[in-house]
Amino acid sequence: DLINDIRDMSKIEAGKHELDKELLSVDEIVRECLDLMSEQALQSNVTLKAELPSAPFSVYADRRAIKQILLNIVSNAVKFTPVNGSVVVRARAKERQCVLAVSDTGVGIPADQIYRLGNPFVQLRNNAGATGKGTGLGLALVRALSEMHGGTFKIESVEGHGTTVTVTIPLGSKVAMAA
Repeated sequence: DLINDIRDMSKIEAGKHELDKELLSVDEIVRECLDLMSEQALQSNVTLKAELPSAPFSVYADRRAIKQILLNIVSNAVKFTPVNGSVVVRARAKERQCVLAVSDTGVGIPADQIYRLGNPFVQLRNNAGATGKGTGLGLALVRALSEMHGGTFKIESVEGHGTTVTVTIPLGSKVAMAA
């Protein structure tokens, strides 16, 4: 994972990472990611669920990148959520954007530290002084891949109460043609 993360980040920073866009079912991508994360959530005794719109929608994006975005965010949410906590993945289409939001009932992030996240190799210590396992590249990749799609990345958190990470990706012109 470390080698793949470093390779991906290096390609992005060098302008060599290319997106292979296709029309994707957002519901399908969310469900695939939750299936992949279900064992980690179960082992951590964290409830993992999705809130998807009643009318499924699609986005014109790179499948691997969108899965990488969601898996990194959900993995962090599960990792920093205490036993009996919960992680909710929400997806919706709003104003020609795919909005993906992952909320947790975890430890939260100190307000004066949020700005550091999304930069390569940044890891924060939790209240006990420990950092989570990882490379410090996950959220940097999320930010970079979101921005490569013309989207945004935002973190909102209250220390001791949880965090919401929101990514937006333009639905894309192929969606309009397919509609």
